[in-house]
Amino acid sequence: MDKFPYREDGAERFKEIYVEKLLKGELLIVYLRYVFILLSAILLLAVMSEYNFIPSTSDLWTFAVLGFGCTYTVIIHILIKKKKYSKIFPYLTPFLDITFITLALYGGRLDYHSSWISIVLQGTFSVYFLFIILAILRYNPLSPFITGFLASLGYTINLILINIHSYSFKYPYSLFYSKKGEIVNFSFVNEMSKSVFLLFAGIFAYFVTKKFKETIIDELNHEMEKSYIKQLFGKYISREIVDNIIKNQEIFVKGVKKNISIMFVDIINFTVLAKKYPTEKVLESLNTYFEILTDVVIKYRGIVDKFIGDALMSGFGIQIERGNHALRAVCCALEILTMKKRINMELKRRGNPISLDFGIGINTGKVIIGNVGGQRRVDFTAIGDTVNISAKIEKLTRKYRVPILITEATYNYVKDKIPIFKRIGSFSLERRFTIPLYGIRNIEEIDENYIKELRYEVLTK
Repeated sequence: MDKFPYREDGAERFKEIYVEKLLKGELLIVYLRYVFILLSAILLLAVMSEYNFIPSTSDLWTFAVLGFGCTYTVIIHILIKKKKYSKIFPYLTPFLDITFITLALYGGRLDYHSSWISIVLQGTFSVYFLFIILAILRYNPLSPFITGFLASLGYTINLILINIHSYSFKYPYSLFYSKKGEIVNFSFVNEMSKSVFLLFAGIFAYFVTKKFKETIIDELNHEMEKSYIKQLFGKYISREIVDNIIKNQEIFVKGVKKNISIMFVDIINFTVLAKKYPTEKVLESLNTYFEILTDVVIKYRGIVDKFIGDALMSGFGIQIERGNHALRAVCCALEILTMKKRINMELKRRGNPISLDFGIGINTGKVIIGNVGGQRRVDFTAIGDTVNISAKIEKLTRKYRVPILITEATYNYVKDKIPIFKRIGSFSLERRFTIPLYGIRNIEEIDENYIKELRYEVLTK
């Protein structure tokens, strides 16, 4: 799918959400690090209890290293809570983690009854490997790679130091000696294979994290697309259509040519009204008019395409595939006409002297539907002759003195269900062809009870 046309504020929101996910990953690592430090301290105290809690040199060293680990963990925790994410987190924290582990393990060789050596050293490889896995939660491919490299280096250093020091220990490690105290042939190459494994584990984790990051970004893109569509259309179309657009985003991104019905509604003599009445009264009447019309359009599962001054453009059939878009458009128009009295009564109730009258034009045909605009301003709209004809015939309602005009294309869809339309005249589009027009002479011809029955039939099938 092509890149989704975010606005600049959408890109900023995407960045905010992505950083929030990064912070959550780092926070999870912080909690796991707390658990690791706590368990290490408990094990250290457990072994010290065998020596009446008299600390050895190694124990003191280990306590100091655990204090170091706890200190930088708390600092990172505070920064995360304040949402002060730094780009150096994915690179600095692996260095601190591996340094912390390596220093702790280094302390194990300072004396023979080291609690760290007896409890943790035999699991050195597992500890390093654990932190490589945790680095994946930072969603930065370089983080586990750096962790793997440093873990491999730290493991190698510890192997060298332990191998050298083991020959001088009074109580040598069983890892390098038999139970009888005889020196076993220590294969440095075999142990180094674990170091190489850690390096390759970091490389493998790099690709896993890269794929994981791409998945996260795709999910965020999808969520932002849904959010953008809901923000763009939420106030002007039904939830059903919003969900349909989200499921079929090819229309939104790439565009499509479809057969739909377009309706224009425009206030008659609005320029005269705008000059005659105070600005606040004019705006109040416009807002009331648009609010009621929008509700009716949404009720008939149409899309409010745009507001053009005092005119409203809406489309029917853009997303709801039921084949009765023309019928829904006409039913919507008829209901709007029956609500003209309600709109004026509402304005009068608010103390607004303006009385509105409007004309409606509807045409059915092929249009191009899709995104029009650039990064700063994007409109999801319909364009083509069908739209232009609909706008022009709405203006002709003044000439023919009718509240509504529909083209023959629309009339053919609705003539059996709504037989009240009569041939009014015709319209010539740039001398290319003539379009017969149909309309209703008198708004009193509209039976509200019939409209209610028709609405029920239209919206339930």
